[in-house]
Amino acid sequence: MGWKKITVLLLLFTTIGCNTLFKNYYRTEDRGIRPKRPKFELSQQAYHLIKKDMIDTSSVYIYQKETYRNERKEIEEYFYRFFSNGKCIRGFSSDFKRNQLTLSDFNNLVRGGSFIGYYKIESPLNLVTETFSVGVGENGKYIKEYGIIKGDTIFLSDSPLINKEKIDHNNIEVYIKKKVEGLTGTPDW
Repeated sequence: MGWKKITVLLLLFTTIGCNTLFKNYYRTEDRGIRPKRPKFELSQQAYHLIKKDMIDTSSVYIYQKETYRNERKEIEEYFYRFFSNGKCIRGFSSDFKRNQLTLSDFNNLVRGGSFIGYYKIESPLNLVTETFSVGVGENGKYIKEYGIIKGDTIFLSDSPLINKEKIDHNNIEVYIKKKVEGLTGTPDW
């Protein structure tokens, strides 16, 4: 085998093979992403919802974001769903043409477009979530978000929210509770 062939093979292995061999995640049959060896910090001490907590497990929390595609304004919807055992799932619509969430988006816990995780309520109004996400060209990462619960609304940020009375809406996602009939599924992570 000549040097050119060896060089081509090495180049192919390093660009394609290394990524495949060293990925720290796998995909479910429905293209959902799961870490191979989960390292969620929030899973160390399992959280269980208590009566005074402000999270409603029979609802989902929806964030709507304005975007522009081909100079046309669209609304994209994202959601958080919480379970009583301290687990949560974050996701977006499986129908990219409509960007509208449906019951199947909330109930299919293994599909692509959803990110598994854990949550913890640190005080009746303070929330921390940790989800596993993979972006284009990434190997997977754990993302922590910090929130404040006010009534039926969760304000989430990538850094702790210090002033609970005055929330700066820059860099904050606002999730509004929506009661949903027919929620099913048990998290298996």
